Amino acid sequence: MRTKNRAFLDALLTEVRSHAAAFETEPETIYFGGGTPSMLSIGELEYLLGGLRECLRMEKMREWTFEINPATVSAGKAVRLRELGVNRISIGAQSWDDAILKTLGRAHTGEQAAGTYRVLREAGFENINIDLMFAIPGQSREQWRETLRRTIDLGPEHVSAYCLTYEEDTRYFEKLQAGEFHREDERDAAMFEEAMDVLDAGGYGQYEISNYARPGRESLHNYGYWNGEDYLGIGPSAFSTVGTRRWQNVADSARYIERIAGGIGRFL
Repeated sequence: MRTKNRAFLDALLTEVRSHAAAFETEPETIYFGGGTPSMLSIGELEYLLGGLRECLRMEKMREWTFEINPATVSAGKAVRLRELGVNRISIGAQSWDDAILKTLGRAHTGEQAAGTYRVLREAGFENINIDLMFAIPGQSREQWRETLRRTIDLGPEHVSAYCLTYEEDTRYFEKLQAGEFHREDERDAAMFEEAMDVLDAGGYGQYEISNYARPGRESLHNYGYWNGEDYLGIGPSAFSTVGTRRWQNVADSARYIERIAGGIGRFL
């Protein structure tokens, strides 16, 4: 297989091999996120995920999560992900309201997000998280309640409800500075409380600030972070913490590939 993404995939697998040799890595959880990994073709997914299985021992693997953007996964791709070992999906729905999605700059519609959920269920996935977002400019409390209600009606095992934050060097921050967006702290706090109340009534227990789950469906990967367990981050910008050491990979993808090709340690 030779695709435009091949150099990047090769770099990821090279980094995994280097860590596996250095730390005798035998992971219990894997989390594929950041960017849009679901945009990879079936052939690229087979190459990358199959390569991971060759690099790592998987006997202790308990949870393998894969982030998916709505409308980027066909029925065939969903089935292949399951066959390759992925057993948990996180869907970046954010909202079911098309106007809110447009404000967020998302390319999908609410119906496409719901369709993606159905495709994954039909492929046999029994552990699905839905990402939601609140405190979005122009979003009303009623819209947020409706988003929560519709999510509960779908019946995912896990829900993540994040408050929109304005990070520097982002489009949202620029609009905030320009006066196009406005913070509404009281509304945002009310929406956070609403998420706790509505999701609790729907059978989802809050086990972290932004995460809610059916009993026994809490994310093992999230628990690892919260409990201070070691983890290895692979790819551009990724953080790693092993013992008392903590480091971050170079952020630029081209530089990351170059550094790996040149054998530069830790790809900083």
